[in-house]
Amino acid sequence: MRRYFQATFGFLYYELRDPTSPTRETWRRLRNATLSMLVLLGIGTEGFYLIGQGRWPFFECFYMTVIAISTAGFGETIPIYESPYGRPFMVFLLFASMWINYYFISTITAVFLGREFQDLWWKRTMEYLSSKQKDHIIVCGGGETGIYVVKELLDSQHDIIVVDTNATRIKFLQDQFGQFPAVIGDATEEAILRKAGIEHAYGLVTLLSSDKDNPFIPISARRMNPRLKIVSKAIELNAFEKLKSAGANQVVSPNYIGGIRIAAELVRPHVVQFLDLLTKNNELNLCIEEFTLPERSSYIGKQLSETDLRQRELLLLAVYSPNHASWSYNPSPHHTFEALTTLIVLGHIDAIESFRKQLKR
Repeated sequence: MRRYFQATFGFLYYELRDPTSPTRETWRRLRNATLSMLVLLGIGTEGFYLIGQGRWPFFECFYMTVIAISTAGFGETIPIYESPYGRPFMVFLLFASMWINYYFISTITAVFLGREFQDLWWKRTMEYLSSKQKDHIIVCGGGETGIYVVKELLDSQHDIIVVDTNATRIKFLQDQFGQFPAVIGDATEEAILRKAGIEHAYGLVTLLSSDKDNPFIPISARRMNPRLKIVSKAIELNAFEKLKSAGANQVVSPNYIGGIRIAAELVRPHVVQFLDLLTKNNELNLCIEEFTLPERSSYIGKQLSETDLRQRELLLLAVYSPNHASWSYNPSPHHTFEALTTLIVLGHIDAIESFRKQLKR
């Protein structure tokens, strides 16, 4: 809630500074309406004071003007009938206040209830929230594949920013999975990637519907953030090399994976069923997760048999050693852990979360 409260004021800050904002005209009307109200208040106060030739206290003249402008309906607090100009001036004030009140109220309504303003408010709020993100994952494209990517990343409690040209699509995702920052625009443009905080991002996923568009994003992203981890979607198999050359670390083809999955359902159905149980919230309450050992971890320099992984009911499936750039499957009890080693672990979700918290200490 605090972030969205800050985002609201961030939006106002951007709107007041942006000369190209389509709502500047509405803000100008609101400013003019407010000034008109203040001017009328000053004219009424000074008018009553002059009509009374100084006999009526200045505050009483001000109070009488407020009553007239607000159409509160109280009686006359000063004897304006004593002057031949008193009540005619009151009539003028009432008619002027009716017009200004209508102008003021209609402007307020246009500002806070207009669809265009609400859409822009939402857009700028999303951009403001995006500018505050760090170590997040940018998802370019919220379509048929993007919806599952967004769900999985949010379920895994990763910070994300979704970039899409279709605001309706992003709002649909937010309705389904809760609030998250987003940027409306073409992800192939560097300005849009900057709005999504590409310089401070941890990862990038490109899920555009065309293979000819997807390579442009890794090229720009890699130049702006060389440390970025990029995963791209490929529709055709011949797009793999193009995306790799463009800077993608990994390329995934939903068609290819779908085909492998269909074949696996026929030849090894129980394996597929078990893996499905590990990737969903299920009755087994199990999942496979990966962890990277920090340089100051208490596990560094210890053998597997000396650690508490077994006591934590965690099964170590594989270990990746960055120093040797090699995998060790089903490591022996004498395997010694090194800094920045990646562990592939199977265990209950609660045990996985407990181990994650310990590594962050």
